[in-house]
Amino acid sequence: MASDSSNGDKSATETGPAARTAAAAADPQAPVLPRQRLSAAEVSHLLDTHFPQASAEDRQIIIESITADEAVLRLKLHERHIRPGGTISGPTMFLLCDVAVYTLVLAELGKSALQAVTTNLNINFLSRPQPSDLIAKTRLLKLGRRLAVGEVEVYSDGNPNMVAHATATYAIPPKTLKVEDLEVSRQPPMR
Repeated sequence: MASDSSNGDKSATETGPAARTAAAAADPQAPVLPRQRLSAAEVSHLLDTHFPQASAEDRQIIIESITADEAVLRLKLHERHIRPGGTISGPTMFLLCDVAVYTLVLAELGKSALQAVTTNLNINFLSRPQPSDLIAKTRLLKLGRRLAVGEVEVYSDGNPNMVAHATATYAIPPKTLKVEDLEVSRQPPMR
């Protein structure tokens, strides 16, 4: 985690009570987002309820734990994840990283973050993953009013060597929107 070691101020890159207090002191008129640390079971329930297409009976991504500092997710190996050459495909690892950061955003902000969207995700594939479950260890580097930035380390289950590393940025909606209130844009197609 990056920090300014010259003055010991870590509030720009850390989340948690101290960072939120420092941020509020820096801009007392800025609205403070309520923090609703959710458990792994509560985040799983949110995903099951609002993304039923992603939580079919054969759930592929499991939230193993959520702590104050990180979330650990497991992608269960399935034959559809294997690409020619007997390795796990890049898009599969990309999906795991995206879901991992979204999981932590939901854990921090609760249901109000359901409309958060990925604005950037950069992934580096470091080594060929073994055809086994993948483990994603993720943490938030910054959680602000409008953006959340997370980091993900991906490992083959049982192997200590990282197979991929990703950073992702999520845009946090300015206000809570109900899914049923969203309307489809009726703008004419671009020519």
